[in-house]
Amino acid sequence: MRTKLADTARITALSGLLLLSLLLTGARADVARTGLSNPERLGSVTVRYLGIAIYDAELFTSGGTDFRWQAPMALRLTYRRGFSADQLTDATMTEITRMNGESASDAKLRADLATCYRDVKKGDEITATSQGSNAVSLWLNNRKVCTLNSAGIQKRFFGIWLAPESRMARLSPQLKGK
Repeated sequence: MRTKLADTARITALSGLLLLSLLLTGARADVARTGLSNPERLGSVTVRYLGIAIYDAELFTSGGTDFRWQAPMALRLTYRRGFSADQLTDATMTEITRMNGESASDAKLRADLATCYRDVKKGDEITATSQGSNAVSLWLNNRKVCTLNSAGIQKRFFGIWLAPESRMARLSPQLKGK
């Protein structure tokens, strides 16, 4: 009887590890489809507003290397509630302008974001990837919707979550895996 219980416990534990491995492999495969090679998750956070969960954020780098602005990265947001494309565009531009000040390129960036963003519902994922400082690709539920090309767009866009002056400055170290 004792051996049978021990065997059952071992099988249950191994099954749990296998399921966790499959889930993590699936997450890496989804991010790999966005063009980030050998993605490894550095960290994750749940973003809340007035205590209400808005979305979960995960930061990935190639091979799990430490976060550096110059390195390729992917940021995946999994929404806990729905938002319109207009709400996403307005929120993105508000944060970019708040952190960086107004720029002559803001009108073009707003127009580009308006064509990129789609309405999202609970469970939808937006993944942003960047291979360099002047381009950010956006994916909705593992389908590429656009690429934003402009000088310094990586830091302007990803800065919303990762820059010291972001509203998420308190959560950003956790997202960076620190």
